[in-house]
Amino acid sequence: TEGTQRNEVVARKVGENPVVDGKLDDDVWASAPAVSFIRALDKKNPTPAYPTTLKAVWTLDAVSLGFRMAEPEPAKMARTVHGADDALAWWDDNVEIFLDVTGQRTDYYQLIVNANAAIFDSHGKNLEWTCKGLKAAAHVGKDFWSLEVTVPLSAFEDAVKPGTGVVWYGNFTRHRVCDRKPRE
Repeated sequence: TEGTQRNEVVARKVGENPVVDGKLDDDVWASAPAVSFIRALDKKNPTPAYPTTLKAVWTLDAVSLGFRMAEPEPAKMARTVHGADDALAWWDDNVEIFLDVTGQRTDYYQLIVNANAAIFDSHGKNLEWTCKGLKAAAHVGKDFWSLEVTVPLSAFEDAVKPGTGVVWYGNFTRHRVCDRKPRE
């Protein structure tokens, strides 16, 4: 879209999926470059006040995403939703993930994962779709929180398998609501 900025995320192939504990301390993450989030719709002020980075890795059976979010007041984070398939997770501090696993820009899968690792998932407007086998875990530190999400390729019937030259499209958004100021 005209007026938006984008950062490219390159997923690294690794020998094994990370242990999904939210900590991003597995060796597989060391080889993945961190990509900083930007405020894509604000050309005059693209740098977020509360930085977020994303790393991505893949194996023959899954894609894993690792997020690290600066958070000066973790005790104040909104973490009300604990269950699965609750769209109210969007109102908590969360990460929203849109994936086009075909690279055709004609369809998408949506995942919302909050700081409790509660998950909402949909396939386009199909709210009945479930991302079978998805694993997510969050970790809350002194001045940050982090999130690991591993999605098995088998969850997507139409996915183009990762490999050299394969392109998926995605949109990744962090919703920070802990201090109840307007969302960034």
